[in-house]
Amino acid sequence: MTKISKEQVEHIAELARIGISEEEKQKFQEDLVSVLDYIDKLQKVDVSGVEPIAHISGLENQTRKDENGSSHAEAKVLVDMVAEKEDGYAKVRQVLTR
Repeated sequence: MTKISKEQVEHIAELARIGISEEEKQKFQEDLVSVLDYIDKLQKVDVSGVEPIAHISGLENQTRKDENGSSHAEAKVLVDMVAEKEDGYAKVRQVLTR
């Protein structure tokens, strides 16, 4: 069984920038011990011969073909709809960000 001191729980809470009460310290101490004990069990499982995977579905991202022309025509229609244009672009007010 893994041991975690209250000081370690306080240190973890400080790193996570959360305030915890004395009752919560006891509960988190028990919870962390439970998690670490479960990790110990997982580390004892024999996974030799098991191929590592990133996900179980086998699906891959599907993307559209990169074709030149169609999006340019759509953009031109949108620019033609605006009141003010400059060099083929829609002219808008300056946007300030912080």
